[in-house]
Amino acid sequence: MDAEERLAAVEALLRAMGSPDPLGAVVRQLNAYVDGGAIIFDHSGNPVRAAGRAPVHLLAASLENGIAEGQLQLGRWRALVRAVTIRGSRYCAVLVGSDEGFMQDDGLWLLERLEAVLASLDGVAAFAAYERVRWSEQILRQLESGVLTARVPYYWDSLERLGFTVYSPVVYVRGTVNVEPASLVEETEKLAADGGIALIHQSISGDERSTFRMLISADLNIVDALREIEGVESAGVSEVFDDLGTVPDHAAAAIRAERMAINRGRKVQTVVELRPLEWLLAQRPSRLDYSQFDRFAAVIADKQDLVSTVCAYIQHDQSVDKCAEALSIHPNTVRYRLSQIEQAHGESMKNVDFLASLFIAHLWREGAAL
Repeated sequence: MDAEERLAAVEALLRAMGSPDPLGAVVRQLNAYVDGGAIIFDHSGNPVRAAGRAPVHLLAASLENGIAEGQLQLGRWRALVRAVTIRGSRYCAVLVGSDEGFMQDDGLWLLERLEAVLASLDGVAAFAAYERVRWSEQILRQLESGVLTARVPYYWDSLERLGFTVYSPVVYVRGTVNVEPASLVEETEKLAADGGIALIHQSISGDERSTFRMLISADLNIVDALREIEGVESAGVSEVFDDLGTVPDHAAAAIRAERMAINRGRKVQTVVELRPLEWLLAQRPSRLDYSQFDRFAAVIADKQDLVSTVCAYIQHDQSVDKCAEALSIHPNTVRYRLSQIEQAHGESMKNVDFLASLFIAHLWREGAAL
């Protein structure tokens, strides 16, 4: 980079600091100069913002192993690591590229300019809102890990400082988005302008799609908002609750709801709308679950006509005539197929437990459980 290019780079970094998401904008700007990527990690080694195709998880592991500053070789990538302090908090800025000459000269210069820009008054002012979000992320992670009953009042005090009403009902949300973290934060803060601000954390991986988790006041219409926010691909919303000690349970329920939203082609799925069968199918299956369901379904799985017949038969009130109409076949054909199923399983189609097991097993096999 010549002198003119370096001046342009500094001006671009300064402009980035004025954006709603200063760190995100700076990282994207740095990424434009390298072929690997740019990442900023917090003091715990968690990625805060990332852009490019650098191996974020490998860099995070290296930082956990004590590499706090200097250079690091990861295959064909050379990573430059520099510690920066922002508003009293320590961070690591990482620039990754494959051009050793550029990294040794311009790469180091870019990191030096980054440190200077972040230390500027504009940088400090723009970073204040971001620090507030980071603090809320920390509280959310602690709640997700589970808190003792005796500590619940402490966390309510923390939530009150963020704008929540103490002991007011909340909901937990888990979803997937394809937008920058700042976009999601801005939209939820608009929603929460008159009530408790959301605790929100969006995973950072450098990929276009990422997951987010949120704790937000129940009196805010988050379900409709999620349907309207651009970039939200899917989301699961928990039941309303006011016991912060139960956040882990509601988080698990929201994950189930999101799986069902994806499976059913919905953008948002609430836990309260899930029927027992959907709840069962939305759980994350173990290998034993797969084995048990597959063993039961495999008896007739290679005969698609029997599978479609039994599913249609159950879905149409166990009526031979309705089943025949739905499949566009003769009622006697339905009766014949049902007798084949009975013979294969050694069970009667009049047995409700058998019918329910058969139906669930085939739904599971067809991918209803994600």
